[in-house]
Amino acid sequence: MTKKQQSSWPVPDPQALTPDFIEIPVSVNGKFHSVVLVPHDCSRRHVERVVLGVVAKAIQGKTVTTVLIGDRRQFANVMVQEEK
Repeated sequence: MTKKQQSSWPVPDPQALTPDFIEIPVSVNGKFHSVVLVPHDCSRRHVERVVLGVVAKAIQGKTVTTVLIGDRRQFANVMVQEEK
């Protein structure tokens, strides 16, 4: 047998399989606005701040009622209400 035939299969590195960043689609009142790129291991609060920063111009002059972040950071939705 040659050396090539005796070598074993490579062992995958779990860390290499985990993405460094994730893309999160952002909506305002259920309508698509943009996509943000955040670190994979960041907190929900960090995601919320990034999302609010991205949609700041779109929600200017409106009251933010709810910021929804999906369980596995699959989506973000900012619910706003017009000022009266």
